[in-house]
Amino acid sequence: MFEKFDIVFIGSGPAGFTGAIRAAQLGAKVAVIEMGYLGGVCLNRGCIPSKSMLHSTQIFADAKDFFKFGIEIDNISYNFGKILDLRSKTVEKVRSNLERTLKSNGIEIIYGMAQLDPQGELIVKSGKEIFKIAYKHLVVATGSIPKNLPNLPNSLVLNSDTILTLKEMPERTLIIGSGAIGIEWARILRALDKKVYVVELAKKLAPNMDESISDVLARIFRKQKIEFYTEVSVEKIEENRVFLSNGKEIEIDKILVAIGRTPNMLGLKDIALEQDKGFIKVDKNFKTNFENIYAIGDITGIQMLAHTAATQAVKLVEHIFMGKKFEINYANIPSIIYGKPEIATVGLTEQTLKNTGANYKVSKLPLTISAKAFIDEETDGMIKILSMDDKIVGASVVANDASSLLQQLTIAIDLKASINQLNEIVYAHPTTSEAISETILNLQDKAIYVPPKR
Repeated sequence: MFEKFDIVFIGSGPAGFTGAIRAAQLGAKVAVIEMGYLGGVCLNRGCIPSKSMLHSTQIFADAKDFFKFGIEIDNISYNFGKILDLRSKTVEKVRSNLERTLKSNGIEIIYGMAQLDPQGELIVKSGKEIFKIAYKHLVVATGSIPKNLPNLPNSLVLNSDTILTLKEMPERTLIIGSGAIGIEWARILRALDKKVYVVELAKKLAPNMDESISDVLARIFRKQKIEFYTEVSVEKIEENRVFLSNGKEIEIDKILVAIGRTPNMLGLKDIALEQDKGFIKVDKNFKTNFENIYAIGDITGIQMLAHTAATQAVKLVEHIFMGKKFEINYANIPSIIYGKPEIATVGLTEQTLKNTGANYKVSKLPLTISAKAFIDEETDGMIKILSMDDKIVGASVVANDASSLLQQLTIAIDLKASINQLNEIVYAHPTTSEAISETILNLQDKAIYVPPKR
């Protein structure tokens, strides 16, 4: 195949498929190269399958508490095979929709292994066939793979990819790392009544999030009987016994390593792309050290989130074909940890503001200021808002629908809405969103459901 494309994307994850669709909308001749399944890690081994399992297992966990609402159910159990079937069907439906969308936009989908030679020539190996593809612009969007730890027994170790291949979940699991992956899998396993231990090397759980979130998460873990240890590492393993640096000894069946991800450089070893700590180095317009080769998404290591990758893709394509200025405020991109309750954050953390000596205000209220939280029997949570110069600069939400609630605050930050403007917004009653209204009002000591300061 010697057909020349205006733009080619290596990888069909959120970065690749979003960029491809936007380029096609702008009239470009577009190709996407994928060596596995369309959708990349997010759709096939990350966001979508793990959230499907979170949903199914949480329904089971909730069903055991239905008596609170006057509903009596005897002999509640789950069928793990059906949970896996639903997960597979969900992924297949989303993938089919994606394929139809790509094809309807006239995008060429090429299945095979993409490789770049030292001069940047693009070669694709598909089965026994090997062919070259010509391009005006090339975008590397190969994503990332799970990061491993050395000196752990292979027979015990799982990562976010391999745990999805299991037909049954282990009875006792040690999770190393308390980022999004570690927390979400701790919740899945615990919802199925499995024993879960979480160890975190940092001083607090969810170390990259606001310290208030770490405090709430610790309380939730205790309530859910998830054992956790911070500032702790694994010292040694003997058969199924793990010895921790705090002197604790535990027995496990599997170890889930959830310490982050590393760039997927498959097919890129022969070309001298400039790197920074293993990630592809790019300029402010995501151009590599090669004139017409760009990189976006996890492979750059800038911010490893699916929606960040998609945003970079749109910005890049509009820069290439429309000459638009490339601007992304990464501080204002939301980050979510799913499960019950959800954990969401956007903007600056209080630690950052403290460290910079900023003059800021903080308003933190429990979810119990919302009548809807009591109605739903879901009072574990909080809203925290940070403001400077009469504008929100950071926010954290812990609630069942935190991923949706936080979006209101993200919009407020992006639009630079003043606290006075936000306090004019009328919220419906009873809703969990009222907790956001109260927390914003509290910045000016106007909150209705908060006792006056003494």
